Amino acid sequence: MNVQATETGDVITIAIEGDIEMITMKGLKEQLMDIVEKNDKDMIIDFSKVGYLDSSGIGILLAVSKTLKAKDRRLKLSNLSERISRVLELSSLADMIN
Repeated sequence: MNVQATETGDVITIAIEGDIEMITMKGLKEQLMDIVEKNDKDMIIDFSKVGYLDSSGIGILLAVSKTLKAKDRRLKLSNLSERISRVLELSSLADMIN
């Protein structure tokens, strides 16, 4: 899994390449939480190169969102495939979809 962060103004965009699933969950969560802790910016996660998202990935998004909200910041998701968008809508996470 490849994760790249780009800062623009008061937003940090995280581009993820690969599937977000149980196997990649721990490393991705650590990377995202490290970025959250080191920055005071809203976060956008770019899903343009993510092919699959399972329930463990949803758990990561919820944890990141909760941590950002505690710091009065927001998480938005962009460039979602139709399949991932549906999974998030069914999980009541549609408000994060940008």
